[in-house]
Amino acid sequence: MKSLDPRYKMQYVEFTYKKLYGSNFREHSDRVWEKLHDLFSEYVTGLPYKISTISTSDSCKSVNKNNDTMLSKSTREMLQEFTVYETKEFALSQKSQLEMYLDEPRSDITEDINALSFWKAHQYRYPELASMARDILNIPVSTVASESTFSNGGRVLDKFRSSLAHKNVEAIICAKDWLFGISGDEELCLQDLTEDIMELDSKGSDTHEAME
Repeated sequence: MKSLDPRYKMQYVEFTYKKLYGSNFREHSDRVWEKLHDLFSEYVTGLPYKISTISTSDSCKSVNKNNDTMLSKSTREMLQEFTVYETKEFALSQKSQLEMYLDEPRSDITEDINALSFWKAHQYRYPELASMARDILNIPVSTVASESTFSNGGRVLDKFRSSLAHKNVEAIICAKDWLFGISGDEELCLQDLTEDIMELDSKGSDTHEAME
């Protein structure tokens, strides 16, 4: 996810969406921001929310003892309540880790930065956000270059397998990438891999028909 790369952030999302959707890009980029914010909130709520409030005893220490004797009990209680209220409001008005990260200037786009290493180095500054970034960036990603999409599909889909659902074609491509990515001395056969997924697809269809 480019927004979690310090060289790109949300500016790159807006840039690419503007190219894709023209004047309507804001609607789509806002949706990305909302999803990112909602996901981050899940990580934050995973831990109890703590506000550094000032205890009653600490509040009393901030009041001069001479003045303390001159104030009525109700006035002192009101002042203590105000101190706690102000502290809470200040804490709630602070920017979240996500907002702080996105508001900071981007790193130079030409820098050779490993995003995972970046978040490891900043895990104490952005604990919840770093945890979220680590989980997202660790997900294996398979991509197919646009110029080889059809030739790649042709190797997977011949005239006998043209009925494969798109999700199964995606599964074949991803599985091939992941398995070949860690291959050592073993030779992995794409033919066997395709047949295995077709068999699973066939079993799934039979089960669905039986339930109906």
